[in-house]
Amino acid sequence: PVPFQYQIQLPCLNYLPNLAIFTNKSSKFFVGWQKRWFVLSKGKFMYFHDEECAVPDGVFDFAVVQAEVSLADDTITMRIQGLAREFKLRAENATDATSWLQEITRHIEATSNSVVDDGSQKANNFWK
Repeated sequence: PVPFQYQIQLPCLNYLPNLAIFTNKSSKFFVGWQKRWFVLSKGKFMYFHDEECAVPDGVFDFAVVQAEVSLADDTITMRIQGLAREFKLRAENATDATSWLQEITRHIEATSNSVVDDGSQKANNFWK
């Protein structure tokens, strides 16, 4: 007889909503805000120079990196652990920022490697 096995599955990332939007990005490497195309899909947060670009300028796979996100007014701050990097995304308004934070949080929670607002560390993953 075959022994009984337990199988644990993460929530299917295919069922998470995909989002795409132009918004402003700031980081410690650039002064001011830059308009970029952002895509949130299957636990990955990608940004492109514009909507026409096929290759992203950056990808954060929440299954690989540990991210911490927070919200202040209309700005989302995303800190990537292990890289000592911080990205700020400025939405058109606080309502849009809240909506984006909720969706980013859903993708983070589905991958189980990141934290939201509490500052705790669940894993020590490094971004490739």
